[in-house]
Amino acid sequence: MPALAQQMREHVLQAAREAAGPKRSMPARIKAMVEAGLTEMGKFQDVLGILQAGLAVSGDAPDWEALSQPFYKVVEDEIRDGMARGAVTDEVDPAVCARLVVNLVGTAAEDCYLFSPPVGLDHYRRQLVGFVLRALAPLTR
Repeated sequence: MPALAQQMREHVLQAAREAAGPKRSMPARIKAMVEAGLTEMGKFQDVLGILQAGLAVSGDAPDWEALSQPFYKVVEDEIRDGMARGAVTDEVDPAVCARLVVNLVGTAAEDCYLFSPPVGLDHYRRQLVGFVLRALAPLTR
């Protein structure tokens, strides 16, 4: 199972990096990364199911922390860049928020592709992106 998880990680990470693009605004990059990550994970719906089933049956889970580190780093760097440009509130801890964003996208993917939420995928995706962007937005006083 770890090889399947590793393969999925590489594809999702590549899609997120490509979607972000260096010439976009920070909110547009975050939006593109979240959408690309969720979409790419959908291509691995069967792998998500296998990983989930393997965990339930044997307790044998891949090392999610090690698998997630590259995602945490990419998102943390985006948050730090956004903070430097004033596009992200300076009241967040980039490392913690990166973990929250990555784990939220992973949970959303499982919900969408394994458990079928009661709303459509596009609506779910819009809500996820909006939630993340509002959480990182500079505070207005």
